[in-house]
Amino acid sequence: RISNWFNDNLKVGDTIKVLAPEGRFVLRDGADDRPLFLFGAGSGITPVISLMKTALVRTSRRIKLVYANRDKDSIIFKDELDLLLERFPGRAEVFHHLDIDRGFMKVDDVMREIQGYEAADFYTCGPGPFMDTVELGLEQADIAREHRFFERFVSPVDPDRREPAPAQEENSGGGTPKVFRFSFENESHEVPYIPGTTLLESAEKAGLKPPSSCLDGYCGCCMALKKSGNVTMASREALTDDDIERGWILTCQSRPVDDEDVEVDYDAPY
Repeated sequence: RISNWFNDNLKVGDTIKVLAPEGRFVLRDGADDRPLFLFGAGSGITPVISLMKTALVRTSRRIKLVYANRDKDSIIFKDELDLLLERFPGRAEVFHHLDIDRGFMKVDDVMREIQGYEAADFYTCGPGPFMDTVELGLEQADIAREHRFFERFVSPVDPDRREPAPAQEENSGGGTPKVFRFSFENESHEVPYIPGTTLLESAEKAGLKPPSSCLDGYCGCCMALKKSGNVTMASREALTDDDIERGWILTCQSRPVDDEDVEVDYDAPY
């Protein structure tokens, strides 16, 4: 939708305000001794090729990319990928999985391609079913959760097409916490919790600026690990069931459901 908005509304000389890049789909510090394995499909190559270029230029990591597309004509950045292979012989490897020849990628394909890279960090971006297949393949190959990274891109529904917001869950304990604690950029903060607001809103009303962007529960920028307390989320589109099971919440969508103290950690490793 943003492309349409640019074309329909912007004109030469206009000024727009943009946010700095946010997210957790980045190369880990201290992982330069591990190989890097990348899965991309369709336009999901966009963040993946950025990781690939950064790792090739700034590290000596061995890198393999498995890139799925419908056919040869659908391959985005093909010339750029070919140049990377020429510039970094012996370090970069690209395998093109073409659906027209092989069908959609299957779990067995994932497990076959990662052979020899079991000690790598794995990054994946693409359509939902593709990412689900890769995730299942990595799980069956016993790749540890802390070495699997996924970038799921979803967009909020247009404001004029949204369903009415569901009623908020009633407080089960008959109250709310007096304060809310969180860690961000290696500093701890304690702020008053304002009943009825989200955790993010309470932090901002106290003059603090935890990470956030869309405020609709889609981008994941405000994601934090809940260390204590009980909350309900109005939307959780940016989180998987596994994320929630491990304690991750979206602070722009989270409200306490009782008076138990709430503490979250924005700095926690994903």
